[in-house]
Amino acid sequence: LGPTSTYTWMSSAWSMACAVILPISGPLGDILGRRYFFIAGNLIAVVAAIVASTAQSVEVVIVGTTLSGIAAAFQQLAIAAVSEIYPNKYRGLSIALLENAPMAFAIAGSLISHKLVETRSWRYIFYIYLVICGLALITTVLFYHPPLPHNDQTRLRLAKKIDWVGAGIWTADLTTFLLGITWAGGQFPWKSAAVIVPMILGSLTIIGLGFWEVFGTKNPIFPPRIFKNIRGFTNLLITVIILSMPMYAMVTIWPAAIGAIFTSDPTQIGIYGLPWGFGSTFGSIAVGISIRYIRKINWFLGGLVALQAIFIGLLATITPGSIKGPLAFSFFGGAANLGAQLTSIVMIQFSTRDTNIGLATGLLACARSVGGAIAIAIYNTIVQSRISIELPRRVTAAVLPLGLPESSLPLLLEALTSGNETAIPGANDEIMAAAGEAVRYAYAASFKIVFYLVAGLGGLATILAVSTRDTSPFMTNHVAVDLNEE
Repeated sequence: LGPTSTYTWMSSAWSMACAVILPISGPLGDILGRRYFFIAGNLIAVVAAIVASTAQSVEVVIVGTTLSGIAAAFQQLAIAAVSEIYPNKYRGLSIALLENAPMAFAIAGSLISHKLVETRSWRYIFYIYLVICGLALITTVLFYHPPLPHNDQTRLRLAKKIDWVGAGIWTADLTTFLLGITWAGGQFPWKSAAVIVPMILGSLTIIGLGFWEVFGTKNPIFPPRIFKNIRGFTNLLITVIILSMPMYAMVTIWPAAIGAIFTSDPTQIGIYGLPWGFGSTFGSIAVGISIRYIRKINWFLGGLVALQAIFIGLLATITPGSIKGPLAFSFFGGAANLGAQLTSIVMIQFSTRDTNIGLATGLLACARSVGGAIAIAIYNTIVQSRISIELPRRVTAAVLPLGLPESSLPLLLEALTSGNETAIPGANDEIMAAAGEAVRYAYAASFKIVFYLVAGLGGLATILAVSTRDTSPFMTNHVAVDLNEE
């Protein structure tokens, strides 16, 4: 499909929709029960898969991925649902097992998708999604019947008490803010009105939402009391915003770096992504098993964040001839990152009441998405800015001594950046090979800056993580929801 300038919105629309709906789906599930939100989420996912898999234009695929993002926001309530039916001390393990249920896709999702595109069609990705979500819909309808959280009141009465105004304000303000962030450095410069105005409006509206939740409603969808727990809740959200940024460097920038520096073969790019997948799975399972034995969980979180910063930061050593070291760093970085993410989920659930588990989990996931959106915009801006400097400088230094006429240099640079290597006066195989090698080193030098930034952000996140509240005393046999209750 295409070509079109809207390709990037296939992923951006998913991220925005999921980030906006997550904090709303959490409290709604806490109040009205999670069963029908699971059913709705899986049903929307089935519709999304059908829309995207049959699309004849990129714009229709974007509609499908937007619906998929909304569905994912409801489906991620599964983390809260699993957490509340196991004893506190097993929450880490239960979440780890849930997150690694689709282990093959968690480890090798990139490789699988690239092979499907190469050997079949991109539509097969959505066919698989359709089958999985269809099965999830059927099993949810048949087997998931949890007790109502407020069985003394009807759902209609509970629905009337929900802060729908607050939910609407939240949807509008975060959508506006993320729109500005998504446009930044890509479709529009950071200093353009198209970026600045949505970001300012979104920020001001979030402040307005705070006043509404405190003074304008009796039943706020985001209870102010939970944010008064500065160390246990608010500081943890800020920590997650920052610690998520290295993860998005690996999800978006690392594959791009592999493609620009090492290989353009999609299958090989997927293979080089396996260490991150294996490390992530190992880290989440290892932490899930061990977290119940940890004392001073805030220090444990700080240690994981520091390790993440170190290993992902070490990717700044990348050069066209050094793939083995970066692959090892990506494994250990993935282990630390997913271990930290799981730890933060357990911590924030323990930092609020059992009746707000969905809200806490949703806000944490939203914080992760917001951090990712900001990070991607910054990373892309850095790479674009640096490559515009590094590529001409390095290519010029590589080809002029080999005899390329200076008048042919603009044509060569244009050919290298566009991928359209037409005949260039004075260029031979030796010159083109030298130019290609210079391009790889230029990209390596540009991506280094991103990983330096990741290391710095990791240092800040480490300090914030250590300053959160220790939740190890909550590792007890307490169960939030008894499934045997009528």
